[in-house]
Amino acid sequence: MSEALLMTERTVASALAAGPAHSDVVAVERAQIITEVLAAQSDTRSLMLRTRSSRAVAVGPSIIRLRATTSVDALIRQLCTELTSALEFRCASYSIIDFERCTTHWLHPHADRAAAPTATARPLSDEEIRCVRERRSTVIEAGPGGRDEPMATLLGASNFVVTPIIIRSEVHALIHAARDLPWTADTADAQLLDVVASAFAVIHQRETLADRMQRQQHAIYAAAQQLVADAETLTDGGYPDLGIQGGTRPQPHQTARSDRALTELLTPRESDVLELIVAGASNTEIAEQLVITVETVKSHVKRVLRKLGAVNRSEVISLYLAQRRPPS
Repeated sequence: MSEALLMTERTVASALAAGPAHSDVVAVERAQIITEVLAAQSDTRSLMLRTRSSRAVAVGPSIIRLRATTSVDALIRQLCTELTSALEFRCASYSIIDFERCTTHWLHPHADRAAAPTATARPLSDEEIRCVRERRSTVIEAGPGGRDEPMATLLGASNFVVTPIIIRSEVHALIHAARDLPWTADTADAQLLDVVASAFAVIHQRETLADRMQRQQHAIYAAAQQLVADAETLTDGGYPDLGIQGGTRPQPHQTARSDRALTELLTPRESDVLELIVAGASNTEIAEQLVITVETVKSHVKRVLRKLGAVNRSEVISLYLAQRRPPS
């Protein structure tokens, strides 16, 4: 619509710059055409102003609905829903960044799209890299055969806005959103999405912290139950069943951790992964909580198993819970 306004302005300018009409009739017709075009421009600008104002007003209620979500995954889905309903984008996607690659995690709506989101990571385009470096929204005009074309195909539009999601001072994800014709994405949309992205980041941190606390509470509860069971076994004159034959007193478990705490062997990120494993989270759930890809999660899990000398998740959980039991 902005481009149409620009074209009409050029048309009016050309008409006004034209030489004198050959007759009064032509002059009157030219004046009428210019008057009608100017009136149409005024109506169009008024429509654009009203529409942008209504979209800006809709941001507040949308943020309230985002705050009402109860998990990170629900928050991401609600974000894309708000963009395509209250804020009137035709489609929107949420892509997780891992180094200079990204994976589209959610697209709404995707029922009518030829290409649905997949777990395949792709390189960031030049415009997306600029968006990440400058930490602000960018309007993209995707040309055929360019690196922006995958998102253009996914969104079904060559014109769209890309917005960074900044969490803990790092760009963790990108929002892509496209308008429906005759509207096109412009700087006003970029500013609108910057506001939404800032609110989303704050809510995302809150949800992540709440989820982590809940998982830790579940882990503590499970450990407490195990302690009670072990205490009851000791009260009966026996020892917990640790797979030791002959009823002899259990010996200290020999693992790669020696006498050090498990977490001393791990990086901060690996410790986060370990806590989520103990809480029963799957690789996909861990990826969502830590805002990384599933492939990155798998790599972290392998390193955790290797460092702790465990063969599987069950043994890691056992080691984790055993470390937190008070010495008998």
